[in-house]
Amino acid sequence: MISIEQNLKQIEEWLLIHAPKIVHESLNPPATLIQLEQLEKTIQKPLPEDFKALFLWHDGLKAKSQNSGNLFYGLDFFDLEFIEKNYLEVKNSQDDVLIKMGNVDPGINPINHRNPLWIKF
Repeated sequence: MISIEQNLKQIEEWLLIHAPKIVHESLNPPATLIQLEQLEKTIQKPLPEDFKALFLWHDGLKAKSQNSGNLFYGLDFFDLEFIEKNYLEVKNSQDDVLIKMGNVDPGINPINHRNPLWIKF
């Protein structure tokens, strides 16, 4: 079985050939173990090892105004600082308004969109 670290290395090698600006201009440097430990302390839960590996590879993408593309077409790849800030905003939110969810399975509980442990990354 191929490890996530091996997969990320393959992705970066491909990007260096086909989209070098993403590697050189869009991806942030790796996060540190201290940053990951801080997020775990904030959420009071251990992070999955693959999540840690992803952020030890690169700490998300630079701000859209500073990058040259995204390796996850149509999706975001936030840095740990944003993730922690977003987690705290959701956790501390007093807003009881539910987001209208369209085109979802009726078995999905709409209150789940406010679960602070659904980390946006």
